[in-house]
Amino acid sequence: MDWSASNVVRIVGYLLVAVAMMAARRREARRVGDAEGVWPGFWTATAVFVMAMAVGRALEAGDVVSSLGRSAAGESGWYDSRRPVQAAVVGIVGGAWFVVVAVALWRTPERRRRYLPVGLMVVTLAAFAAVRVISLHQIDSVLYRTDVGGVRVATLVELVLLALTGLATWWCPPARRPATEHLIDTDRRV
Repeated sequence: MDWSASNVVRIVGYLLVAVAMMAARRREARRVGDAEGVWPGFWTATAVFVMAMAVGRALEAGDVVSSLGRSAAGESGWYDSRRPVQAAVVGIVGGAWFVVVAVALWRTPERRRRYLPVGLMVVTLAAFAAVRVISLHQIDSVLYRTDVGGVRVATLVELVLLALTGLATWWCPPARRPATEHLIDTDRRV
């Protein structure tokens, strides 16, 4: 069996990224405690989301949702004219991704900017998964019928996104300790 055709590699990738996120949470808590700008909920939420994506990948939920969509289109009589709807939904996903990225870059406070690379990579992974589920023929032909070095483009893109998410998690610098720890109480008389 070709390793790139196996879901196992991608599932392990998701799990490794989730573990790295929880390790980053623990590392940050150990180094800086409750310093301003520390956001342990970010690591927990993104790790849970990535774990959910691993479970979805293991259960092949994307394929199930795509099949249900095709069945519903067939039963409703608009299967033959579904492509414009799929294209519109892909456009909406792409537009939503762009808006989320732009708003995150614009509105994320300075003290939490270190979380941006990981957050943006997770949003990109989710958008990629959504586009795969929509299963627009023109996109599917590139993702599933084209390969690079013997690896399908869909697999390659997903693995690269996972690797970048893992690297961004590993790279994320921890918050700094509060500067007040070294200050002397000037009101106290000796």
